Amino acid sequence: MRRLICLCLGLVLISTLLCQNAVLKPLGESLTGSIKVISQYGGNLYLDGEFYQSLMTGSSANWADISAGEHTVQLSNSRTQEIRKVLITASKVTIVNFDEPALEIAAETPASEPQIPAETKPEKIVKPDPPRKPMIKNYPGSGKGSLQVKSYISGDIYLGGIFLGSVVEGKNKKFSDLSAGEYTLELMHQFFGVSIDLQIYDKRNNAITITAAEGVPYPRGMVYLPGGEYMMGSQFVDRSDYERPRHEVELPPFLIAFTEVTQELWNEVMDYNPSARSGNKLPVTNVSWYEALEFCNALSRKDGLEPCYVINKDVTDANNTSDIDTLRYQVYCKWKADGYRLPTEAEWEFASRSGDSLNKQQFSGSNDANTVAWYSENSNYHVQEVATKEANPWGLFDFSGNVYEWCWDFWGTYEREAQIHPEGAFSGTYRIARGGSWMSDVDPCTSTARSGFLAHVSSKELGFRIARKARAN
Repeated sequence: MRRLICLCLGLVLISTLLCQNAVLKPLGESLTGSIKVISQYGGNLYLDGEFYQSLMTGSSANWADISAGEHTVQLSNSRTQEIRKVLITASKVTIVNFDEPALEIAAETPASEPQIPAETKPEKIVKPDPPRKPMIKNYPGSGKGSLQVKSYISGDIYLGGIFLGSVVEGKNKKFSDLSAGEYTLELMHQFFGVSIDLQIYDKRNNAITITAAEGVPYPRGMVYLPGGEYMMGSQFVDRSDYERPRHEVELPPFLIAFTEVTQELWNEVMDYNPSARSGNKLPVTNVSWYEALEFCNALSRKDGLEPCYVINKDVTDANNTSDIDTLRYQVYCKWKADGYRLPTEAEWEFASRSGDSLNKQQFSGSNDANTVAWYSENSNYHVQEVATKEANPWGLFDFSGNVYEWCWDFWGTYEREAQIHPEGAFSGTYRIARGGSWMSDVDPCTSTARSGFLAHVSSKELGFRIARKARAN
């Protein structure tokens, strides 16, 4: 009887322990959690001292199946080396935000569960976006009028964003049969623009005078190119097959920077410097195609312009056929936006050749590479400050040599048919980069030579310059 009682008590005790264990650890519960890492600057990420992955600027990383307990997460880039201690809770997501102070780390848990008391979070100061640039007015009404323009500046005239014609310094020009209404008139000179709001009245000869004192330089050191038609590619048999066939291209007016993006400008916008060799007037290098796009969007917001790029990091771009590019972000360009962007390959070649549709000059503004280009034979094997060689006839520097410059386009073969504002191949493995570099031989520095790199690649010989749609301010 005593043995039976002991046996019963033992079974009760075992049953109780099993029930308690079931409460503490239900069947199938994971002993791992997740980590979400956030950083606007990107860099290399390490978990417990071991390299885990690289992180793009402004993106986040999600790590699953991390064992519960205490871990360290390290971010390493050119501006910081920072280590955070984190406590991983089973089946929970822990946020590691390197854009916030260390005490910002917290686990994402349901509101119904008890929270571990944390220190009071300091209020994050968010700088408001600058005011947007005023829109160009184009409000036509009823009736017709004319406009007499007397300009002391030569340039192209746009009314409500629509090209009217060109004016010559010191001469009058009359534009007739204009719809009455309220407009923004823009005069686009090569190096500066004028923007004036005016009213066109019905049945009147409206008049306006434009002086040089009203001219404002284009922002960020840009030059106005009036667009037009040219023959893209090379007709010479000693050039690569990739540069043929020559084909007619028509481009709308656009603005393009007279130098490559410098480290000074990059630092102003992104607050870090990825370049291998530092210097304010040196072009920024070690920048991937994706990072160049992110810079363009950030600079657009800083200057009150509409960003051109929609970058979806959660969707794989089916048009990117690379098996090596581990990012393959889906990217869309809003061509009508007034923000900064990369030039298309056709725009780049048009600007480099500065109207030389017959390929009379092999390099950008010269047949002597040494006058316009930094390349392997004269660069002392390091990148050089921008605008230290001669400009081409349109006042643009370094299209030949110094650093390869990213363009928007996928790499693709040329077609023989004429094209209007081409945006490149629909899909591809590489993105176009043009112009050669301080490391290259002289051939890639020619205006028609074509090169391409994987979009996620960065290099000490890869940089870029910016472009945008034509606008006076």
